[in-house]
Amino acid sequence: MARGGTKKTPATVEVLLKCLEAGMPVDRSCDFAKIDRKTFYNWIAKDKELSTRVRFARAKVIKSLVGMVAIKDPWKILRSLDPKNFNDQVTLFHGEHEVDEEMEAKSDDELRKGAG
Repeated sequence: MARGGTKKTPATVEVLLKCLEAGMPVDRSCDFAKIDRKTFYNWIAKDKELSTRVRFARAKVIKSLVGMVAIKDPWKILRSLDPKNFNDQVTLFHGEHEVDEEMEAKSDDELRKGAG
């Protein structure tokens, strides 16, 4: 499923690396570079220089995140990266059912009355 061809050009590689350096995941970076994810993995498997550049791009992201954690609230960073799973609402799991803070504060009797 090539999107715009699979020829490895300097421009395509630069778009890919800039996206990775910005912290984008591989699939989104590939979308911006208009290549398939499989093509990306084939390229880095065959091209040692590109593989090294990709590792360095990812290392820059990790280094900046480590620096941010040292000076900022780690919870804020996690929320900015994955707001669906790291938000202000605490969700507990009780058996197969989600239980939020409000439900947790209610007694079992109150919950039964509300369901009945």
